[in-house]
Amino acid sequence: MFKMDEYRTGRVKYTEMNREGIDMLMDVQTLKKLAGVDICTVEKESLVDIRDVKIDVSKSREERISDYIRQVKNPYCFQCNGIIVKMNFCQLEETLEDKLAGYFLSV
Repeated sequence: MFKMDEYRTGRVKYTEMNREGIDMLMDVQTLKKLAGVDICTVEKESLVDIRDVKIDVSKSREERISDYIRQVKNPYCFQCNGIIVKMNFCQLEETLEDKLAGYFLSV
């Protein structure tokens, strides 16, 4: 039997199918908990080093995102070369490309 799990990354909703019993499901509540991790109190050893994450570029966008989340375990907090990195995502409708275009047009 398969379980369906839905989660959002940015403005796009992703659905992941997993065999029941495999602990790979990431629901909205779990994502909120992961986003709330405090980098001052998180155990560095519990974080994945982003340099160890390998993404197969031949897969679809959704599969690459799922692979990334599966490998990094916490898409909001990880380490890079021993430094803890915390990601925040803005809920605005503007994309990074929109922001960069606006910046370069203003220079």
